[in-house]
Parts: sequence; C-alpha cells; structure tokens
Amino acid sequence: MNKSKLILAVVAASTLILSGCGGGGGSTAPAAPTTPPTSTATSTINSVVSTPSYPTASNQAVVYSMLNADRVSCGFGSVSQSTQLDQAALAHSRWMLLNNMTGHYESTTYPNGFTGVNPQDRGVAAGYVYSTNAGLESGEGQADVSGQVAYSPISMLTELLASPYHEVDLMRGWINIGIGYMDSNAAGTTATYGARTVMNVDEGVPSGATYQVPGPDDVLTYPCQGTTGTATELANQESPSPVPGRNFVTSPIGQPIVVELAFGNTLTLTSATMVDMANGSTVALLAPVDSANDPNPGYIESNEGYIMPNAPLAANTSYQVTLNGTNNGTAFSRTFSFTTGS
Repeated sequence: MNKSKLILAVVAASTLILSGCGGGGGSTAPAAPTTPPTSTATSTINSVVSTPSYPTASNQAVVYSMLNADRVSCGFGSVSQSTQLDQAALAHSRWMLLNNMTGHYESTTYPNGFTGVNPQDRGVAAGYVYSTNAGLESGEGQADVSGQVAYSPISMLTELLASPYHEVDLMRGWINIGIGYMDSNAAGTTATYGARTVMNVDEGVPSGATYQVPGPDDVLTYPCQGTTGTATELANQESPSPVPGRNFVTSPIGQPIVVELAFGNTLTLTSATMVDMANGSTVALLAPVDSANDPNPGYIESNEGYIMPNAPLAANTSYQVTLNGTNNGTAFSRTFSFTTGS
C-alpha cells in the first residue's frame, strides 16, 4: 500500500509563514504573516501560458500543463517555468531520496546532495533572485509517495489540489514555478531504502516583478465553472490538519473548494451549499473556513478561504456550488459547477 505525504512551505520576505507535513510527520508552527500590500485597482493577472523547455510528455511538462490549465481557466493567471527553480526543486528531491529524508529543510548533517537549508536558500543557490517587495516571495509544495516508483505526476498534483492548504497555495499569485520529480530508481536508492517517488513544486516571485493580483471586486474559486477531473476525496493526512482530530485516512473529506480575493482584501465566507446535479441531493459541508476562523491561524491570508465536503464526492459527477460571503465588507454570491474525475 502506498503512503502519501503532502507537505507545504511558503516564505514571505524570507520569513517562514507556512509549513505543513502530511503522513504523520511533524510541522513547524508558522510565524505571523507579514502585512500584505493593499489591493491594486486593476487586475495584474497574466492569462498567457509560456512554452516551457521541458521535453514533451515529460513528468514536468504534464504537471506544468495541468496546473496552468486549471489556474488560467479559473482566473488565477499562469505561472512560467524557471529553470533555476527547476534545478532547486530537483536537487531537493534528490537530497530527500539520497538521505532517506522528508520535509523542506536540509541539513549539513546529511551532506550528500545538500544545496541549501530551506527552499529559498536552494533557489538562491541555483541562481534565482527573489523579489523583496511582493508580499509572499517563495513557496514549495511537496508530494512524497512511498512504496512505488514512477508514481503518476498527475495523481500527485491532483492530491495536492485536494488538500486545502496546498490547494490555496498553488492558486496564489506566483510568477514562476520549478518542478523537481524524481524516484528512487533514478536516485539509485531503491535497493537501500525502498521504492519511493518525490515531487517538489517550487514557487517564486522574481526580483523586479510583483505578485499577480485579480481585480478588487473579483472572487476566484478552484474548482470553478467548467472544471473537470478533480479528485473525489482527500484521504491523506495534511498537517496541521484543516479539521483537527480527524483522521482523513479512515474518514476522508471531499474535494475542497478554495476562494481567493485580491491580495490584501479581506474575505469572509458566510455560507455555502453543494448539490449533486445528477440527483439533486444536497452534499453535507463543514463550516466555511477563512482567516478569521482558520483552525491553524496564519496558514491562510486574509483574502483566502475554503469549504470542505464532509465526505467523499462521487466519481464522474457534476456538482453545483453556491458561495456567499463578503469582499472587504461588500456582499457577494457565486454559483458554479464542476465535475469530478474517476
């Protein structure tokens, strides 16, 4: 049986503000977020997807294509390849495999493949120059599957997009990403430590650029109208847990819905409904979460929130979602539908 770990770190102005470890691992409590910039008056979203240099149909290429397709279709904007972040992400995947370690932090106690203590250190070592004035400057999402080599990168990304904190982060206003996919066969460690596949997705805002920001009145969601092929459930632990005390392995939740406003705005989610469009039945939801009631304060920004079905959704099924809330105190309501995958 494969064991999957989903791990996330986000850095604001070189200060760690988000670090979560799945699969029973430990986590580092976040520092208080830096004060985000005031929302801009107009959108800075870039919907043009640049052509990457990844080999066609490579693991990196399919992740890049899928993530950008989801981001652009839902209004979050595209992210472009950074070869420096590719290098940093791949180096960390290799270090994890060579040293049989997990998490975002490397140590010189394990020098084999060491390239930097934290994601930003490794990005700098690879030549990436981070912005210092964009709010959130860097992040790293990590999927770590034990018991199997050549694990599907699409499955890994789908799992990340079904985990509330990771899902929020992957839809943030990053400019660049780097993708580091490696398994234990490629690292030469299967015989020593067993079969394993690791994927790190490093995110950044480069020097001279600023965070992508939607318009001040925009309310973005993922999934959104027309999204297809989502997960049906989250059946891996995310730590810190979005539902403290709940074991997602034995009691999964359904595909979460994330909501994001312009960076610097304040989101309040007041209510939500979800309906199975095939039979009209109502899906039981947990209470909406925003920064005011996040069970792990500091893990989402004031402009972010999510809702969670209380049980797995059905496969290949369309659901209609209605969200109600306020954007900087102004009421909004959004209705859309999405379809799960198999």
